[in-house]
Amino acid sequence: CARQRETLTGAATLRVFPYLKPLEEIEGVVAYLNTELVPSQSRRFNLVTLIDTPGLADGELSYPYDIESAIQWLGDKVDLIFVFFDPIGQALCKRTLSLVESLSHRYSEKMKFFLSKADEAGEEADRQKVMMQIVQELCKRPGLDQSGFDMMTIFIPDHDNLRRRDVMCTNQIDEACQLIDK
Repeated sequence: CARQRETLTGAATLRVFPYLKPLEEIEGVVAYLNTELVPSQSRRFNLVTLIDTPGLADGELSYPYDIESAIQWLGDKVDLIFVFFDPIGQALCKRTLSLVESLSHRYSEKMKFFLSKADEAGEEADRQKVMMQIVQELCKRPGLDQSGFDMMTIFIPDHDNLRRRDVMCTNQIDEACQLIDK
């Protein structure tokens, strides 16, 4: 555990986290691998490793390595897979939906879905509409057409507007933290 914030590049990351070494087999991944070691202010998430992958987009965007293979490989190693849908971004792009469906076929029990930036999705009716669109698109996929589909709404609290935002949108970030604790 770091005593102060520290950034590691690809090779150093593989030395600190040797279980990630097989990622070297996916050409180009190591050049884009970075680690932020952050000292924990509490014991809540002591010894927890969070892995953040790039968001996926369709169209002309190409990645300098096989992003889908890297995410699939990580899906096999992790305890939880958090899927974040951004109401403003490319939440329903084909690439994201296909990867989520593929992961769900193998790891449905460890997948959790979130509407991130939920406070930016507008009023409650707008937010519900966005969530319904996402759920409808997910449920069109054979591997994701489950009953009782659960999607939590989360956002990073802005202390200046916290009171207004809490009235606008329920923040379920504590429930996400409880999943990590568990």
